[in-house]
Amino acid sequence: MAVATPAPAVLGDYVARTKVATVALVLGGAAFVGISAQVVIPLPFTPVP
Repeated sequence: MAVATPAPAVLGDYVARTKVATVALVLGGAAFVGISAQVVIPLPFTPVP
């Protein structure tokens, strides 16, 4: 007997599903990744930059 479990909620479930909202989510996600790529974590114990 299989028990149905609900799918996990994602941010897109809480935002209006218009083209403007979709574009805003995509641009926001891309901006987050771009800004996160600039974070530097120095590791003094390894020669790899």
